[in-house]
Amino acid sequence: MTPDELVLADTWSELARTREMPPIDHDRMRKYRSGRLQAELERLDADMVLIHNPVSLRYGFDYRTYQLFQSRTPQVYVFLAQDGPTIGHALLGDGYADIDEVREPRALCYFDGGEIMDEASDKLADDVVRYLDEIGATRR
Repeated sequence: MTPDELVLADTWSELARTREMPPIDHDRMRKYRSGRLQAELERLDADMVLIHNPVSLRYGFDYRTYQLFQSRTPQVYVFLAQDGPTIGHALLGDGYADIDEVREPRALCYFDGGEIMDEASDKLADDVVRYLDEIGATRR
């Protein structure tokens, strides 16, 4: 089949059978992606962002674990600063080049927090304030 025929047959992911896939420079790709995220923070004049969406975690940090579960029951999240360390929470595994430190997570949903969601929310807010202090942000 030609590449066009594969697309029309809705088997486009099998295009690799028609030609050799080019090598991917993962380090370069990650730097490009994190640079885009930080540039957007700068454009928006935001000091940091809390990322928990599985698509955004994959894009920004190549985090692939439990994506479907994460889409319904968020547990993993990352603090990304315009300028400062990137902090991961509840990351499973290791080897995330763009994560500077992994810290204890807070419950983001009832599945993890149950009856103590109000406490967990307060702790998460405290963690965000602490992180803003760490990166030298003065706005709240």
